[in-house]
Amino acid sequence: MEFLKQTKLIQPPPGTDPLQVRPGNTTYLYAVTVFVSLGAFLFGYDQGVMGVIVADQRWIDLMHPKNSWVTGTVVSLYDVGCFIGAMSLGYLADPIGRERTLSVACFVFVIGAVLQAASYTITQITIGRVILGYGVGACAGGVPLYVAELSPPAIRGRIVAIEQMILCFGELVAFWLNYGFNFLKIDGWWRIPLAIQILPAIILGIGCWFWVPPSPRWLASQDRHECAREVLTRLHGSEVAELEMQEIQSSIEFEHTVSEASWKDMFTTPVLRVTVLGMAVQFFQQITGTNSILYYTPSLFERGGIKDPQTANLATGGVGIVLFVFSWGVGSWTYAAEIFPVSMRAKGNALTTASLWTACYIVAQASPPIADAIGWGLYIIYSGICVIAFFFVRYAMVETRGRTLEEMSRLFGIESHLAERVGIKTTPAKDPTEEHIEDMGRHHPFNGRRSSNRGGASDAAPFVR
Repeated sequence: MEFLKQTKLIQPPPGTDPLQVRPGNTTYLYAVTVFVSLGAFLFGYDQGVMGVIVADQRWIDLMHPKNSWVTGTVVSLYDVGCFIGAMSLGYLADPIGRERTLSVACFVFVIGAVLQAASYTITQITIGRVILGYGVGACAGGVPLYVAELSPPAIRGRIVAIEQMILCFGELVAFWLNYGFNFLKIDGWWRIPLAIQILPAIILGIGCWFWVPPSPRWLASQDRHECAREVLTRLHGSEVAELEMQEIQSSIEFEHTVSEASWKDMFTTPVLRVTVLGMAVQFFQQITGTNSILYYTPSLFERGGIKDPQTANLATGGVGIVLFVFSWGVGSWTYAAEIFPVSMRAKGNALTTASLWTACYIVAQASPPIADAIGWGLYIIYSGICVIAFFFVRYAMVETRGRTLEEMSRLFGIESHLAERVGIKTTPAKDPTEEHIEDMGRHHPFNGRRSSNRGGASDAAPFVR
């Protein structure tokens, strides 16, 4: 996989004085976030695009699905592809980098989108959706992983929330494009919204290959420390970059000293607790039934008494607006992307995103036949799951606000456990309101204060020999 890596040297702009204090570039940080969030847009678009299509009589007359189970299969096998794509993060994101993984995902996505838009049978469109699903799954997990590693702790939630907002915007666009194209008096109107998504996928794939910078934490894990420092400097400023690099290097050195992350480690205490938290919060995000609405909204409105297809499609667009404004998806994506130690983050994100797609598959496959059998009773089931999710969030999850990504290992007791295993003495974890976090905030451009260069050693060193 070496040929897929970004190996170009990342240096300061020509003429830059190495002793000069360089400010952070908030605009650049947000621009990179918004651009890579095209991957989230693709995710959201494909979540919303099929609901109107599979309920349209012209599509039904062409494809001839035998029953609701077949319709559910067309929709839900996409989630199987997404599951595979999410799991591939654990194999690709560490060796070739986060942004190059997104490029690969976009390439696969385009192939699947072309097959799907050009299909004439249930088998063809299902194969296209599985292939496209691989690309969506890798993007869905890869984007929050990447933007979380770019973001400073003070605004990490806000940055990942931008990605989630663009995801919901993708759903909104899909709903309203379907509504508009559905008025066309041609049998193949549905091919147009399925083909439109090819363009943003191509733009994202090219941009991630040539323009988007590698994750500084990935660069540091590859021993490209000066490149990592330069990326952090461009994003956060030279003073903050020095503090962050000390903590990143210390964390990576510690993790390399005590262990090399493996899939087995993800299910061994104390990492198991983090894995369960991340997988559960993503599972609950979908098993509460949101995709039952996303995938089958027009059919659900029809069961509710709205018989006119155009009125049902219009109501579907209204659902898209609501999804764009209220959602706990922001919290689950942020939480799952940030809680794992750096050496386990790619594998952790793969598992948590795969958990989400497992829930998507269950909901997509089971909703049509259950709704046929018990009608509105389906939503009683979803309500009960929401109650369980409430108790999980309230009593099982651990607050991560204000923590750097490198501190997560200490927060969940992973660092001390691994250190004890190899006979290393650790320093006690600090509360996020203590000196180190205050120091990071004081130096950070996002707090609106003028920064000052203290110099000196970092407080962040997590272990001593």
